[in-house]
Amino acid sequence: EIRRLRNKHNLNQKELAEKAGVSQSLIAKIEAGKIEPSFSKAKKIFQALEELREKIGVLDDRLFEILTARMRLSEDVGAFKQQHNITILQEEHWRKMIAGRLEKAAEYGLAERFVSLVMNALHQESIRHQTRIMNPNVHRAND
Repeated sequence: EIRRLRNKHNLNQKELAEKAGVSQSLIAKIEAGKIEPSFSKAKKIFQALEELREKIGVLDDRLFEILTARMRLSEDVGAFKQQHNITILQEEHWRKMIAGRLEKAAEYGLAERFVSLVMNALHQESIRHQTRIMNPNVHRAND
């Protein structure tokens, strides 16, 4: 259980040990099934993991706040496009945007496939928001 949770949070044994206030060798022995930790040590380890989960939850909330702000900007773009009679999909812009993000995937420490999936999802949601602004009757029929 500890190894699975540690790996889920991308921690090595040393990092988890430092966060839990125990030795790396203790983590290694527990994971290898060589010893059963005392209740207090197990509690420290799981508290350290819980703290990490809470931090992830905070980041997830921030991420969704950023996504909400992004979609509001997409709606502003939709209004601009409507005022200037510009189509929703601007393929050349999209190609440049996705290429730029894929070039930075390694810098972000993320797999290109993941970056591509995220960008495609963002693009589809942006189109949905722009469509709602530019074609409100179509949007209502499709919601």
